[in-house]
Amino acid sequence: MNRYGNSEYERVSKRTARRLFNEGTKIYALPCKMRLVDSSYGFMWKPIFLGCKGFSYLFPNEDFESLSNECTHYNCNSGAGYYLAYFKEV
Repeated sequence: MNRYGNSEYERVSKRTARRLFNEGTKIYALPCKMRLVDSSYGFMWKPIFLGCKGFSYLFPNEDFESLSNECTHYNCNSGAGYYLAYFKEV
């Protein structure tokens, strides 16, 4: 979809993120109102690492929906945004 900053991350849709997660690609998330790159200050928000299929040793059977719902519950609000934007590494 869109590349941000120094093209380290590319934004993808939730449907694509789910497919890539199940294929084993690392998926990152950030609340939707948070800018990945703030050009006025020159810093970059680091997206939250959701993981990839079979990555976690503590929860090896964790699926995309449960990780996404937990991340949304704890990180999304009126200030940061009510839903997640998903990214993959380029």
